[in-house]
Amino acid sequence: MTSHRERDTCMSAQWRRNSAHKSRPRRFFFGFVLFVSFQAWSCVLFGRKPSTLPQEKLLAETWIGGRAFTFAKRWGNHKVRNALLYSCVGTRTFPLLGNSLRYILSCPEVFYNTIYDELFQVPKICLSHSCLENYGKSHFVYAAFVIGTYNHVVLRTIRPALATAGCKIAVLVEPRLHPLAEYTVKQVMSTLGQEWSLQLFVSNENEMYFRDRFHVYSGGAGENIIISNLEEFGLGDMGLSGNRIQSAFSAHEKLYESILGEHILWFQLDVVLRSIPQLEWLEYSYIGSEWRGCEFPCDARVCQNICNGGNSGLSLRRRSKMRLIATRGSLPEGLWGIAPTQRDHIDRANGFFEDDEIRNNSVTRWFEDDLQISCKLQTLDLLPPGHILPRFAIGETLPTEGLENVQPSGIHKSWMSPHVHPMQLIQLFDVPYMHITKRV
Repeated sequence: MTSHRERDTCMSAQWRRNSAHKSRPRRFFFGFVLFVSFQAWSCVLFGRKPSTLPQEKLLAETWIGGRAFTFAKRWGNHKVRNALLYSCVGTRTFPLLGNSLRYILSCPEVFYNTIYDELFQVPKICLSHSCLENYGKSHFVYAAFVIGTYNHVVLRTIRPALATAGCKIAVLVEPRLHPLAEYTVKQVMSTLGQEWSLQLFVSNENEMYFRDRFHVYSGGAGENIIISNLEEFGLGDMGLSGNRIQSAFSAHEKLYESILGEHILWFQLDVVLRSIPQLEWLEYSYIGSEWRGCEFPCDARVCQNICNGGNSGLSLRRRSKMRLIATRGSLPEGLWGIAPTQRDHIDRANGFFEDDEIRNNSVTRWFEDDLQISCKLQTLDLLPPGHILPRFAIGETLPTEGLENVQPSGIHKSWMSPHVHPMQLIQLFDVPYMHITKRV
């Protein structure tokens, strides 16, 4: 039996443990507040640097709004700018501190728009680096563009062409029920025009969403849209498996057997199309956006076996050429190719492409579809001239020739690259914004 003294001692110890447990969030919160305040005032006093862009590129006013434009110009240093963006996003739901920093730092107004959290899936409390890093760099520019054009785009009705064997077709593989799905598909398709067909690879989770939003039924505006369920390939749970499985599917022969067109514009939900790709580009086997370090003119010693290849998130592909280098095997067990000893399951966490007659992957163990595709096509001498890549799309790096000389047709997630200045991104979005809102 426990004595009164022992019980009191135990209760006292328990109280201290509970108090310590309850105080942890408070200590974290106040620590975060002190950190943010220190960062803010340090940057205000010492961190301000002029933009590295030429003065003529700094427009007096733009569609992005005065506060975001001021923020982009004021904070020229990437690390300083990122710290301040984290401060703006992390405190936006704290009334006193958030409002103070909002005006001290000229935080972009987009962070306080009611639709911002919904469209970009921002948690109400976002304080950790793993959360904040999704909204740093130049993401605020992209967010302002999307929100500023959102109603213009989603209210449109798209009427893709009927797919035929040699047609031009846009392809999206998207198993998630994502808030930007309707916007991105309509932005891409309305830019391409009615000569392009559309094929969507979806899951049970979002199939009805796509059918409803795009009127995919007989007599509907989207009656020509092809809906392919990933369940047919044994990949119905792709949305729970991460990008690795989707990357493998992107390089597999079964995918290309099921695509009904020849000239493919492959896109993801993190792209914006600025203009229709040039007709002559469609004759090449594959065009992606440049990788950093492999820009034109590419140094083969640095980018061995992948020069003139590129990122696949926004890419042009020819179905007939992709089938020459596609991964072989049945699905889902042969997702990574035909192994020496046939596997009976998909390695979702550690899978990589198996060796085949074109490429030995036993050393590099690549699982990225764009590396695999680029290397194989280079082996067959089927990659395009390097100067075409930045003219097709801008991704993680800027073209060596300068933006004004290439005028890319598309943008793929450049807002998450520290190497693309917010003012440069604003310039890239100027043209599509004006066309979407009919200001030109």
